[in-house]
Amino acid sequence: MAVLRIHDSIVAEEDKLTLLFTSGTSGISFQDIDAFVSSIPDGDNVIDMRLHCMGGSLSEGWAMVDKLRSTGKEIHATIEGRCASMGTVLLCAAPKENRKASPHSQMLIH
Repeated sequence: MAVLRIHDSIVAEEDKLTLLFTSGTSGISFQDIDAFVSSIPDGDNVIDMRLHCMGGSLSEGWAMVDKLRSTGKEIHATIEGRCASMGTVLLCAAPKENRKASPHSQMLIH
């Protein structure tokens, strides 16, 4: 099982440096997801996505969802803290029966 931790804002790759200087975090981009998918060993057919994400870039987020779904792998998603905005769209990359949340997690859809 490949574990994908999304514990940061969703940003375009070119915005990571600015975010690092202004907030001390670098964010997660489509390129990070692409690299993650490429690193999954052959025969590993499950992605376990762990979310603690307040959202971010719409275009990056939708590209991430499309990339994950295009793998053909079984996707599971767990909210580990907060999951908001585009983070909730990433949650929906997993089918309904494979989505869950930790007891004290929070989700925001708007």
